[in-house]
This record gives sequence, structure tokens and C-alpha cells, in this order.
Amino acid sequence: MLPEYFALIGVGIASLGGFYYLYCTLRGTVRPHKMTYFFFGLFSLIAFASQLSQGVGMIAWATFIAGLTPFIILVAASFNSNAYWQIKRTDYLYGIIAVLAMVIWYITNEPNIALALALIADFFVAIPTLIKTYQYPKTESWQAYGINAVGFGVGIFSIHTWTFENYAFLVYLFVVNVSITALALALRNESPVAQ
Repeated sequence: MLPEYFALIGVGIASLGGFYYLYCTLRGTVRPHKMTYFFFGLFSLIAFASQLSQGVGMIAWATFIAGLTPFIILVAASFNSNAYWQIKRTDYLYGIIAVLAMVIWYITNEPNIALALALIADFFVAIPTLIKTYQYPKTESWQAYGINAVGFGVGIFSIHTWTFENYAFLVYLFVVNVSITALALALRNESPVAQ
């Protein structure tokens, strides 16, 4: 178990991954899925608010950074036509499911339900990026997602109180980032860039 302040070190590492992805976005070497990144930011900030309302300490700041970085990347992608990914009809379905999860949370008004539904919603909007990474791995940066995974992993090892509000979002972020890293890395030589 690492000291709790390592959560901030993990945030710093994950931020490096996010800023590397931002750099790749500005260069046009990655193509962030704009709907995914919008909801990544939104749901992470909702989870951050839920964590703060429950007194989660420094670990909550990893969730905040996980929410802020996608919005910055989204803005950058709007200024670079090479950093655009076409949103498909099925992507809207995932977005609708995500929004429905947030409506259910609003009705229940329970912080842990908010966190759980933010995770479910976030997963549904991650699906288009996971599919895109599987089909077109060269449109993602395995390095950026790998750095994120290391940062979130450090955060996980700094958790001292294993309650849902403390670990859920970090573990989820770690798993999603490892998944995208593995897909992009394993398939990068097998597929064209496309779209």
C-alpha cells in the first residue's frame, strides 16, 4: 500500500498521458471519438462530485483530472480536421443509454448510485472508442492510454479505505485504459488508418 499522497503522483502521471494524447490530437496522429470524449469528461466530473460529497480525499482528484483532460482534447480536436472521427448511428444509441443512466441517478439522488451509474454510462460511451480501436488501431495512441493506465494504477495502490466510492472509478479507468492500450498495441500493424 502506497501513502495516500501517491494518488496525486498518479494524477500527475495520468495527466502526462492525457497531455500526450492532446499533443497527438493537435498533430492529427490520433482521432478521438468526439462523443466518447465529451461523455468521458462529463461522467468523470459527475463521479468527482459524487466522491467529494462522500468525503473521498486526494483520490478524487484523479477522477477530476480524468474529467478535465477529455474536454481539453475535445476542444483541440475541433480545431484539427485530421483529428476527427465520424460518429455512427450506433454511437448515438450508446449515448442515449448513458444519458438514461444519468436520469436514473438524478431520480434516486444517492451518491453511490450516481457513481455506479456514471461508471455504467461511461462504459457505454467507451464502447465506440473500443470498437474504433479494434477496427482501426492506428487512430489511437497506445502510449497515451498506457501512461494513463500507469497513473491510475498508482492511484489504486494508494487507496487505504476500500469502499466503493474510493476505488470504483479508479479501477474502472485503469481497466478501460489498459484495454485500449492492449488493443491499439496488439493490432497496430494489422489495420489501415481509415475514415
